Amino acid sequence: MDKSQLRVRPGFLLGLFVVFVIIPLLAAMILPLLADGRPRGNRENLTYIRHQIEMWKRQTTNNTVFDFSKLSNDDKQETFWLRFFDCQIKTNFSWQNDNTKREIVIVSDQEFGNVHKPGFWNSFFNNPAHAAGYSDRTVGLISPTEFSNLNLNGFVSLSKLATNSDFNNFKK
Repeated sequence: MDKSQLRVRPGFLLGLFVVFVIIPLLAAMILPLLADGRPRGNRENLTYIRHQIEMWKRQTTNNTVFDFSKLSNDDKQETFWLRFFDCQIKTNFSWQNDNTKREIVIVSDQEFGNVHKPGFWNSFFNNPAHAAGYSDRTVGLISPTEFSNLNLNGFVSLSKLATNSDFNNFKK
């Protein structure tokens, strides 16, 4: 075999670099942007619920009772972003400092299994659960059994609340 037959063209190496490095990197950056924006699991739900509860508490610093109708229009509009998370909220509750008296004030309707229970062996198994926020400003996961046993009287779906005429006065 002649050495001239074993030579690799410089353009061939550049082509391999583009195909195996540049295109996958671009796909990894662009494809997530094309997604619908809905949450993909409890990790995101817990983050948004934590943010929402902190925002509600900042708006009601002088009150021990939270009343959704007394939020500013901007805060209501920010809350309605959560309607993409299929959440149920209590529109009126008391803030608690004692975690023994806490109650669920916001809960995700959709069950996800992407947050694992602590422990090495548990990281291999799904943990189906619903994200929940409590009146003591903590968040956590509740099991599907706890969710089905949860009394949802007093809870309102955010998607229904967003279309409620009482709260439509701030929509643009």
